Amino acid sequence: MAPPITPDQKTKPQVEFHLPGGYTTAMKRQNISESLLLPAIKNLFWWVPESEISSLSDEAIVEAVLNNGNETMVKQLLDFYGIDYVAETFNRQISGRRNNYRPRTVNFFQKYFQRHTQN
Repeated sequence: MAPPITPDQKTKPQVEFHLPGGYTTAMKRQNISESLLLPAIKNLFWWVPESEISSLSDEAIVEAVLNNGNETMVKQLLDFYGIDYVAETFNRQISGRRNNYRPRTVNFFQKYFQRHTQN
């Protein structure tokens, strides 16, 4: 197991993504219920019991916030996961034959991530 990454280290995502603050994606899922992101996604996933929100996949959260969230929700998502991880997830989701994003959303976030990520 790799040692935790400090926030000042810049690395490309591995199989297990390292996020700001030395967290991995698995560790972030446990902390989602304690974060500022919870109230935002709670409204987007209104049919999911609050006790099960932390078990939602990162991909589902990214897709819901980018598709249906407002500017504040997107900022909270980027602060929570980091822009590189969100961009990687978004690009992986739109690379398939079919995706659940609207064309305007795809266009906007492709341009946004091209401008603001290191990739």
